[in-house]
Amino acid sequence: MKANIVLAAISYLLAGTAVAEDWPHYRGPDYNGIAPGSAVPQGKILGFELDWITTLGSGYSSISVVGDTGVTMFSDGTSNVLLAFDSSTGDERWHLDIGPLYKGHSGSRDGPTSTPTVHGGMVYALDPHGWLVAASLEDGERLWAHRLGQDVRARVPHYGFSTSPIVIGGKVVVMTGDQEERAFTAFEAKTGKLLWHAGADTTTYQSPIVWQRDGEERILALTDRFLMELDPGDGQVFWQQEHTIIDNESFTPPVLMGQD
Repeated sequence: MKANIVLAAISYLLAGTAVAEDWPHYRGPDYNGIAPGSAVPQGKILGFELDWITTLGSGYSSISVVGDTGVTMFSDGTSNVLLAFDSSTGDERWHLDIGPLYKGHSGSRDGPTSTPTVHGGMVYALDPHGWLVAASLEDGERLWAHRLGQDVRARVPHYGFSTSPIVIGGKVVVMTGDQEERAFTAFEAKTGKLLWHAGADTTTYQSPIVWQRDGEERILALTDRFLMELDPGDGQVFWQQEHTIIDNESFTPPVLMGQD
């Protein structure tokens, strides 16, 4: 069963031009699905105009955008592909084969699920087989890579790895889901050096977020049994609150509401 990812750009048919902010990772700049400063004008009749459209392959990845460059992942029928494109035209800038095709199963479709993260001129992408790849945003050069579940200990979810990476304090953090203090794994963002494991619980398809507490950046995430806050420096778990899920198939990210 296959379905194509379609990239499309639309514009408001409305006087004035809004300045788009970067959307550098899963669920946007504040990890809440909200585009800052983009409220729809009230009391006006709005329309949209299609600027461009590009058809890719199969997959579930969403899109991250920094400046005029967008990135996403899909399957071309042979490989899982990381793609960079011009966000104003849809034209391809480069693509990088991350690993072999992840074949859909148990009702799922082929291709990647995780969303790439853009930070500091680099793109961090994870495919369902567990290939975590860092590439240059400028030209797609592969800078480092690890295979979760092989050279890095991890629990492989039924539908493959889906966690979207975050970058915090010079580290790339992903959820690796091995309950023996390996729910989270951190790598040095520039080199890929393994830095720490932390968190005694399993994970499935969740993604962590970055939040500010007491003026410092912290990691916040839902594992299969807990809501956890971690220190990005060494992975120390500051606190955890137990919750309940259904059928061990959790994919929910935490959402911030003010300081809560």
